[in-house]
Amino acid sequence: LQVFGNNTIFGDLSGLSNTVTLIQIGGNNTISGNISTLPPNLTLLELGGNNTITGDIANMVNFVNSVFLYFTGQNTIYGNIQNLPSNIKNLVIDGNNIISGDLSLVHLNIENLSIRGNNTISIFSNSSRIFTGLNLIDILGSGFNSTNINRLLTSYSNSTWIGSGRALRLKGTSTPKYTNTSGYNALLNNPNFVNVTIN
Repeated sequence: LQVFGNNTIFGDLSGLSNTVTLIQIGGNNTISGNISTLPPNLTLLELGGNNTITGDIANMVNFVNSVFLYFTGQNTIYGNIQNLPSNIKNLVIDGNNIISGDLSLVHLNIENLSIRGNNTISIFSNSSRIFTGLNLIDILGSGFNSTNINRLLTSYSNSTWIGSGRALRLKGTSTPKYTNTSGYNALLNNPNFVNVTIN
């Protein structure tokens, strides 16, 4: 299902057929519903507009295949980030989200993770985690103190980065924002250059 233009599509996610595999809807849409009702056969879901989708990350269905989820709007998706199902490699969420948890405990094959809103993801506890294919990590919300950013820089500088547009964007809450200059420089000097922004 692909619908582009200045559409005003509305309705509940629960009305989607379980046979749907790909949905791309652009426009001024007001799609609503709970993420727990997403069809299990999805491989791609992109929703543009003023959507009001809600639900707990932990209650998403067990998708059959790897899936890319992209939500924009006034969404209120919530839950603990380490409960993100392992076959969701790409998750982009805008809105008034209240996602929390330990970023280091996200499954190791995550590629794109962009979470905006009032999220309280502020912990990165395990610097030994090695991710297999990072592309974009964009976590803005309550931010990370220097201890957590230092651990994150160690982990991410030892991880594999793939694709184009490789970027890491974080909010720092300490002064200085980090002291792990070796990890920071390793990302910048990575053969697959990573654009690092810590505001």
